[in-house]
Amino acid sequence: MRKAKSVAMGRSKESRRARALTRLSPARKDPAMRRFEANVGRGELQQALDGCLDPRVKSLLATMADPAYQAFSFGQVCVRSGLALHEVIEHYRTAKVDEGLLLMSRHMPDLMEDLALDGKSRLRICEPCGGNGRTPGPAGRPIKCRNCDGTGKVRVPGDADACKLALEVNGLVGRRGPLIQQQINVGGDQLASLEDTSKYVQAIAQGEDPGPELASRVLS
Repeated sequence: MRKAKSVAMGRSKESRRARALTRLSPARKDPAMRRFEANVGRGELQQALDGCLDPRVKSLLATMADPAYQAFSFGQVCVRSGLALHEVIEHYRTAKVDEGLLLMSRHMPDLMEDLALDGKSRLRICEPCGGNGRTPGPAGRPIKCRNCDGTGKVRVPGDADACKLALEVNGLVGRRGPLIQQQINVGGDQLASLEDTSKYVQAIAQGEDPGPELASRVLS
């Protein structure tokens, strides 16, 4: 009986504290928080942050899903979870980038094939001989076309930049740095390349362990 009474008193105290926060918390009136919630929506935010490993984000999601805190504003649940708005935005942005990388990865084979085709040389009809390999010579006699050496076709080089990029992607020629590098600032000036992020996302999608070193570079 005493235990039940103690639990009831604890819930009542928590309820009073929640009502007080609802009335007094400055986060409730934060216009930036309200704009973010209006533009993103709680449902989409919860879905995007579902796989986040930050314990504060897990606390945020649990609080948002708890009926006891339905009266709380988005700003209040963020404050209760120890998250500032810029941190929530960064976690949301990272989740959306990862989602985009997954979608983009599905098209990588076609994109890489297009890149190779753009860099590949091709044959076209020789203009001087019209493709028959012979041109008019002395006294009107046809002679072997000097432009195509009698083959009727000439070789046209592919796009040099596309060829070089295709060779770099396949590791056949060296490069000075990552093809694409994206700066991500989370708690300091840290760099995480888009290539590392892509490798991490692909490993997760295939059910493989990305490894602690790659995970630390992407998630830190």
